[in-house]
Amino acid sequence: MEKENSGATSSGPHTDDLELTLDGRPAGAFASQGQLRALVLALKIAEPYLLQKLSTQGPKTSQKNARAFGKAVTQSPLLVTLLWGAVLAATAEELLFRGALLRALQRRMAPAWAAFVSALAFAAVHPLLSPSIGSVIAIPGLFALGLLSAALAIRTGNLSASILVHAGFNLLTAVSVLAAR
Repeated sequence: MEKENSGATSSGPHTDDLELTLDGRPAGAFASQGQLRALVLALKIAEPYLLQKLSTQGPKTSQKNARAFGKAVTQSPLLVTLLWGAVLAATAEELLFRGALLRALQRRMAPAWAAFVSALAFAAVHPLLSPSIGSVIAIPGLFALGLLSAALAIRTGNLSASILVHAGFNLLTAVSVLAAR
């Protein structure tokens, strides 16, 4: 009610969909609202410069960087590659599906429905990105992972637990696929 009286809105792209935490504490505990806004403003000012720098590197530099990354990953020990893939994919997907989508849905519907819709979207996207009979068969398991991750995110108020569960799921999946070969 206080937000409504102050003229601020409680929905829209300016609302906090993601929260930066350090040691489980919000970044606001370490910096004032003004300092956080100054940081965001500095990043926004730097954005065009960074984009311009990246765009002037040209495709050869991008291809060179991609090849170097691919070589580093493929020549890494299997365990490092598995952990990297599990953690990186889990973090990115949790930021998207539980960080942004779930929080946006929670502003528009009950938490249980928001969890259901975000889990359904999570499960549906995977076969679209990698269409195969295996990815279609995995939909129920992905939906269950989505529900569990959403419940953890709602219950704890952050993404740490859902990222860990998701990374564990990815790691077990990769190990079981490799073991089946």
